Amino acid sequence: MIELLIVVAIIAVLVGVALPYYQNYVKETKISKAKHELDIMKEALIKFNTFEDRKFGFGNQAAKLEMLLGKYLQNLPFDPWGRAYEVMPDKGQLLCRGPDHIASYDDIVVDYEPPLALQKASWIDSDNNLHISTGDLLRLEFSKMLLATQTVVLSNASPTPPGTDLQFSPEVLIANMTASPTVASSSDIYLMINTFDDNTFFPGSSTVRVAPTNTKILDNANRTANGTNGQYQGLEVLIQSR
Repeated sequence: MIELLIVVAIIAVLVGVALPYYQNYVKETKISKAKHELDIMKEALIKFNTFEDRKFGFGNQAAKLEMLLGKYLQNLPFDPWGRAYEVMPDKGQLLCRGPDHIASYDDIVVDYEPPLALQKASWIDSDNNLHISTGDLLRLEFSKMLLATQTVVLSNASPTPPGTDLQFSPEVLIANMTASPTVASSSDIYLMINTFDDNTFFPGSSTVRVAPTNTKILDNANRTANGTNGQYQGLEVLIQSR
C-alpha cells in the first residue's frame, strides 16, 4: 500500500509539472493554426484585389469573407476557438480575436494590403493656360486610403525640420502652395497653388517624398507612410503634368 501511495504521489507530481507545459503547447498550436488560416485568407484577398474591378469591401460590396468562396477560397474556417475570422477593408487587415475574444492584447492581426506609400504626383492645370497659376492643384496619390487628420506640413530643407510631413526638392517654392487636410475615404492629398509663378516647381524634374519626420500622413490602421522614420524607405516621386 505504501509503495502504491508513493507511485500515485510521483504521478501526481509529474502531472502537476507537465500540465502547464501541455496547456501552453495546446495554446501555441492553436495560435499557429490561426496564423496559418489567416495567411490563406490573406492570399485570397490579395488575388481578389488584383483581379476584380474594385477592392474588397469598397463600393456596394459587403465586407464578408464568404464572397471569396469558390473563386478565391475553398472553405471558410472558424478560428481554433470556434469563432469567425473578421476582415477590416478600411484598414486592409484580417483579425482573429484570440482565445478570449474580448481583450485586444491577444488579437492576431494580419495585413493583406501593402504599406501606405506615395505613388504619384501630378500637376493639374485647372485653367488650361499651360502656366502654374492660382487655382491649379498638385495631386499626391497614395497606395491606400488615408486617415483623416490635420493639414500636412511642407518643407524642402535637408535635413527636414521636426514636424515636416512632405519634403520637396530644393528648387520648389513651397510658399506658393497651400496643403489641404487629408480626407477620410480618400487616397489623395491636394496642394493648391496660391500665386501665378512658373517657378513654383518644374514638372519632370522637381520631386516630392514623404518626410522622415512625417506624423500626419497615416493609413486607417494609424500607421505612417513609407519614408517615415521606422517604416520602409519611401520613393522620391517626380512631379509630372497630368
